[in-house]
Amino acid sequence: MKKNGCIERISKNIVYGWYYFEKTQVVFAYYKDQLIGKSFALEKRIDLNNPHAHSFKIDCGTFAEDLLINIENLKIKSDVDDEIIEIYKVVKMASDIAKLSNDELKIFKRSLPDNFINILYDNEMKNFSATRLKNSLAVVAYANDANAWFPYFYSYYSGIFGESSIYIISPNPKSFVNYKLGGIVSVEGRSYCDVARSELISNVANGLKAYSEWTLVCDVDEIIVPNSVLGKSLKELIFGSTNNVIASWGLDVIQQGEPVFDFNKSIFQQRTIAVPNLALSKPHISRVPLRYSVGYHYCNIKTDESAMNGDLITLHLKFACAKIRAEVTTTVLKLDYADERTKDYSVNSVSDANVHPLIKRTGVRKIGLDAPETIEFFKQYVKNMRFDSINQIWYGQYKHADFFVKI
Repeated sequence: MKKNGCIERISKNIVYGWYYFEKTQVVFAYYKDQLIGKSFALEKRIDLNNPHAHSFKIDCGTFAEDLLINIENLKIKSDVDDEIIEIYKVVKMASDIAKLSNDELKIFKRSLPDNFINILYDNEMKNFSATRLKNSLAVVAYANDANAWFPYFYSYYSGIFGESSIYIISPNPKSFVNYKLGGIVSVEGRSYCDVARSELISNVANGLKAYSEWTLVCDVDEIIVPNSVLGKSLKELIFGSTNNVIASWGLDVIQQGEPVFDFNKSIFQQRTIAVPNLALSKPHISRVPLRYSVGYHYCNIKTDESAMNGDLITLHLKFACAKIRAEVTTTVLKLDYADERTKDYSVNSVSDANVHPLIKRTGVRKIGLDAPETIEFFKQYVKNMRFDSINQIWYGQYKHADFFVKI
């Protein structure tokens, strides 16, 4: 005869639960009818009508690894009779999930509601209520060196969020000795790998959410600004958002006869045109755990249309200054790469010959950032997203517009 009680959870080697028995001192755990552990029962008042509740905590040792997968073989009995405790429904569900193959697990994850990960995360974050500061943000970036665009990047973001909000991952950590940072992760002596970089930066950003409500992940040549027509600051737009992931409109800023970039001036004071680029419309900003794709272009959560409405603009500076581009090239050529394909791509992307394709064309139109054609172009980002079940990433298009926008 089963009594009222249950196995509540299994954590590491320990089985936890409670039950109602009038007289008992010891509880035994059996796995496939073999005794694997026992515990003294502690009286636990559940409610006034049932004063004889007891809790137990049984160390099941080496059997624990198999317990969750084969939970139906676990029995709990008292020392006074053979009454068996029921297994809690949630533990049974966890057991069913644990038995899924990798392919079955991917299908299961896709069948969950879109907000499921956010529900889990919100519950998990309650543990950090004492350390996680509301309306706080950590900026996370990979930087090969403290040269080229880094001083401008640092000045801009530290001016908004504070010096201690900047976290850098770098193969040359010593070059940042004159900068006050929140932290630096050294990958000195390790070969450059796009996949490893995105995995590392994803994990660093996720870990920082124990202290900061938001993280902003970007490259040092990416400056995220508020759309000027809104009359709001970057802080106001991020901290006031109801979305968990925010994407921006990406623009490749173009140097077209202007002088060398002046770090003491804003981008808008010295550059006038840019090219809309969907690949630069990244899910930079989040308050939930993300796993980023290579280059942080995409992630494992689908971007919502309301999270990419043109409130935020990413100004990509790769093509904004030929002199600084040459400095980047020098640094890139010094790196040790994990494979030749990554090296060829990296070197080619910063070479003098690889100018923006739209620059080579004549008669290219210049329209406004708020023009209907511009708005329609960026709507394609969400419309054309597809889910890669192998990498578990929502991908969009790598596509730039065939027109300039005035900035």
